Amino acid sequence: MKKHLTWFPFLVIALTVLLAVTIVVYDRQRNQPSPTVLINDVLLLDDDADNVDVEKYYEDVRRSLVPIWEIVDGQGGDNGVIVNARNSLLEMRVPLGDRDVHIQLVAALNTLEAGLRGDEEAFADAQIRFSDIKSKSVWIQ
Repeated sequence: MKKHLTWFPFLVIALTVLLAVTIVVYDRQRNQPSPTVLINDVLLLDDDADNVDVEKYYEDVRRSLVPIWEIVDGQGGDNGVIVNARNSLLEMRVPLGDRDVHIQLVAALNTLEAGLRGDEEAFADAQIRFSDIKSKSVWIQ
């Protein structure tokens, strides 16, 4: 008597492999970090950047950073405050002479956000970045 080939073992193996692949893909998507903000794509670079009101820009930056200083000083906070400050900075028209500082501020906010998510090294790095920015740009204080 001949034995007939059954498809059941192959079906079980195929479904197991499919389930394993699905779990791996889902887990990778779930553990991905938040999207990184690309400065060049969102920083408003105008040809008439010389016409930006510098004093208004300085005041807007200082106002946006008020809640950030509390977080940097270790008084706690949440990512929503950082996201709001970063979005505010990214919407500003930046004077030509202050573009480097502006980019450094946004990068420091990104690092601070990672620090609030539990990365102690990122939090310490953000504190150092903000300290350096404050020492180089007196108008921020």
